[in-house]
Amino acid sequence: MEKQELIENAAKCALNFLEGYSSADNIFYSYVDNKIYAYQAFKALAELTLADLNTGKSVEECRYDAMRIAGKIQKEWDKEDKEKIMKVVKGYMKTLIDRISDHTDSFIEIAGKNNLLVIPTVKKSGTDGGSGNRNLYYIDYENVETQENIDKNNLLGDVNKDDLPKNYVNYFVEHIKLPRITNWIYNYEFSGFRFSIEIMAFILVWVITAIFGIYIINMVFYGKFSISDFPIIGMYFFTALFFKRKWDCLRKRVISINPPLTANPRFTFTQLECVATDEIRESTGNPIRRIQLVSYWATCPICKNTLQRNVRIDVENGGREFHHRLIGRCSESPTEHVYSFDRVTRIGKPLR
Repeated sequence: MEKQELIENAAKCALNFLEGYSSADNIFYSYVDNKIYAYQAFKALAELTLADLNTGKSVEECRYDAMRIAGKIQKEWDKEDKEKIMKVVKGYMKTLIDRISDHTDSFIEIAGKNNLLVIPTVKKSGTDGGSGNRNLYYIDYENVETQENIDKNNLLGDVNKDDLPKNYVNYFVEHIKLPRITNWIYNYEFSGFRFSIEIMAFILVWVITAIFGIYIINMVFYGKFSISDFPIIGMYFFTALFFKRKWDCLRKRVISINPPLTANPRFTFTQLECVATDEIRESTGNPIRRIQLVSYWATCPICKNTLQRNVRIDVENGGREFHHRLIGRCSESPTEHVYSFDRVTRIGKPLR
């Protein structure tokens, strides 16, 4: 397959992704312009690439500066201030380049459905020379590792995700990037030295819990609480909650986790997931697991048919009605459009 065809397939994969990506035009990102317009810039880049390739231009000619991309972004610009426009669009493109790898799993699934064999990435050339010293942006491609990987994402036994029953949903996953200062807490491999430290920490927390229980009983029956006790109690409960979430994640494989603990307020609903890696632990013969922070989402089929627009389904705790379960709730009709959630099949069926 020639490079031109591979780039064309990558651009098609990008457009297919954006067609169903609810957050690209949703109020979900409205408090940060970069998050909305970065996806519009992605769409502009893919559309410009496809259009130019279809007119016979070479791959090397399908590179675009900020002004060309700005012309296809739905935003009112002060056309007299070109320098400002270029600066703003460069910000959008930086956001896009930083975030595009979050959607790799979604790209792989779309590539499988459409037999594209490649997934898109966005790159920037240093400059095209001259006094303008402009950056040029372009669509590039990455090969999907194996055809088996595509098939695994596209098929569930003998059921193709394109042939799901009416109102069933197909979940996608976003991998959440955190600041370095907090990333080590939520994204790591459960092996080696880290594995030993975590096990020791779990044991220590259980021991402290027992000691603290005895301390509370002693204070209730034989002493009095003082103001100085409350910081100690608060620190204990925060630490216990933190390790309980980790323990629940190891047992249940995926749990819902509140935004304040993710240090990434852009995501309203997030999950802590424990996934098996390809490496095997020699002592047990079981796969080494990885803890990762993700956000599962889908597009509500009812709203898409009725409102003619994409509405995001987020995964959250099922509450009293769906106890001990994670479910998908439509952001437009959260009480009525409710779906089951399975992290293995990534398929949900209507629960109402």
